[in-house]
Amino acid sequence: IYSYLGVGVGVITQLFFIPHFLSKEENGLLGLLLAYTYTIIQLANLGFNAAGGRFFTYFRNYEKKHNGYLFLGIMTSVLGFLLCSTILLIFKDFFISSNEGKSHLFKDYYWVLFVISFFMLFFNVFDNYARGLFDTVWGTFFSQFLQRFLVMCSLIFVAFKLVDFPVFIWIWIAAISLPTLLMFVRASQMQGFSLKPDFSFFKTE
Repeated sequence: IYSYLGVGVGVITQLFFIPHFLSKEENGLLGLLLAYTYTIIQLANLGFNAAGGRFFTYFRNYEKKHNGYLFLGIMTSVLGFLLCSTILLIFKDFFISSNEGKSHLFKDYYWVLFVISFFMLFFNVFDNYARGLFDTVWGTFFSQFLQRFLVMCSLIFVAFKLVDFPVFIWIWIAAISLPTLLMFVRASQMQGFSLKPDFSFFKTE
């Protein structure tokens, strides 16, 4: 249900609000930021989410706090994020110059990549953890519906000229980041939650 509702909200946002109330430059900026962000989060998790989802059954143990699974996921993502951030900083001029034709605003809002990539990366960590504990609903609600609904609301502010584009960007960032905080709260409420490492789980035969 939440997935279908999210699709509906997304269609309204993409077909009505964005074309009518954002300029081509502004629309292009949002597209660039999201395109780069999705690439970054795929690289920055270093394959942990895919592997973790597959092997979580070996970690799952409520009494042992799931054998430090979340610590591994967070540390792996931190390392991956730092590596990707370094690349973004080193090749900043290249990325900006190669996308000038899509949006001249990309240069001014390049820093947004680091913020939304960070939050979306760690949303996946906590969502993957919750899914390993058989909770798929909240992650879907936060990412597929709530996030898109908040983005649509921020565009409504623009449509009624309540905010200008620089303020809209801050609201847009908040709309994308909030689900991560909510997903962390949800994960912390689940049985066995712990951020402590447990290296004793790894043993050689």
